[in-house]
Amino acid sequence: MGTINKKDLTTGPIARDLLLYALPIFATGILQTLFTTTDTIVVGRFAGYEAMGGIGATNSLIHLLINLFLGLSVGVNVLVAKLYGAKDDEGVSQTIHTAVLLSLLSGLVLALVGVTLSRQFLQWMGTPEDVIDHAVLYITIYFIGMPTHLLYTFGAAILRAVGDSRHPLQFLAFSGVLNVVLNLILVALFHFGVAGVAIATVVSELIASVLVMNLLRKEKGALHFSIRKLSIKWKHMAEILRVGIPSGLQSILFSFSNVILQSSVNSLGSLAVAGNTAAASIDSVFSMVGQSIGHATLSFVSQNVGAKKYQRLNAILRTSITVSLVVGAVMGGAIYFIGPMVLSLFTEDARVIEYGMMRVLVTLVPYFIANLQNTMVSAVRGLGYALYPMFSSIFCTCIFRLIWVKTVFPIYPTIASLYLSYPISWAGVALSLIPCYIVIIRKLKRNS
Repeated sequence: MGTINKKDLTTGPIARDLLLYALPIFATGILQTLFTTTDTIVVGRFAGYEAMGGIGATNSLIHLLINLFLGLSVGVNVLVAKLYGAKDDEGVSQTIHTAVLLSLLSGLVLALVGVTLSRQFLQWMGTPEDVIDHAVLYITIYFIGMPTHLLYTFGAAILRAVGDSRHPLQFLAFSGVLNVVLNLILVALFHFGVAGVAIATVVSELIASVLVMNLLRKEKGALHFSIRKLSIKWKHMAEILRVGIPSGLQSILFSFSNVILQSSVNSLGSLAVAGNTAAASIDSVFSMVGQSIGHATLSFVSQNVGAKKYQRLNAILRTSITVSLVVGAVMGGAIYFIGPMVLSLFTEDARVIEYGMMRVLVTLVPYFIANLQNTMVSAVRGLGYALYPMFSSIFCTCIFRLIWVKTVFPIYPTIASLYLSYPISWAGVALSLIPCYIVIIRKLKRNS
């Protein structure tokens, strides 16, 4: 396993170091999404499109429930990176132990909410009757494993904050292969259906969390983890919450708007739900790549803010934007040509594939806009100003998509018109954050 691959992100050539740092995160995101996609493929092939739709119907709800707590991991990333850049070893150690305890407590809360209220939430979303039982079973088992899911997420955030993007990749690769093997055993061999997929996910996430914590336990110095030091340091908790709560609320707003859109998809029937589910699995590959660029931007900006090297920030942002646009354009062009072939991995039903291609053409081909959004959001968060992205999401995503569903969709009740709200809202968030970034940078330079 070795030791943590610490990296000082405040010196050296920015473009080279950012790419070297980001590439393992790219691979991590793609692997994570491919393993999740395998869940859908296995269920679609061995348990039918109703079971596949059951998993798909939970995606928006799961994200809605967990994103506040995942936002707290962003606060952990920003604070650890900032303190690491400032060479504050005691602050790093206290933040790590605060973050680990916070992840476990948050996971217990989520487990309770997910297990007890999932059916009611799914009914409010108008989940079709032929998939809701599958959805409830899947989400119940999934949320039982939420403490270990958040433990891995917070642990990976700590590693990335100090420049280690390789170990999260290695741990995910191992646990992901285990997940695929368990899927095939439980679903294809023993016919457990969605329950088998959920159990495989929980077990693999448990293994990933054990690997992360074992690495921190073996580390020396500021990054060493000890159970005896578990406690909440309220000074560091306040900083985590200052960045993490707005980040989480922003993600909730995205997810809430997606729940509204999912409800509109549900109104078009189970074939539309299944097509949306298949396309959403491809979407997950795209979004994880964009988020990976965002993770790199976040860590680079935060470390340099901690070290007070403000002169490097604009160069970091320019490099991140260039990478995000190029990657998004290449992936969007590729999926335009191979979309039907990829969708056929999930189902042989031509009607489901047709619905899936609607989402591919409207949301994935122009995905470079979403990548730009992720980059701008991460840059502003890395500066320590998480409220601006949150307010931008309120107006440009949540309110805009709600208005779209209530006005445009009833006039043009097609799935294509519904999906069009995605790229428009991404552009709104990205463009609104550019002036925010400029104002913050000027303020930091004046006060330095």
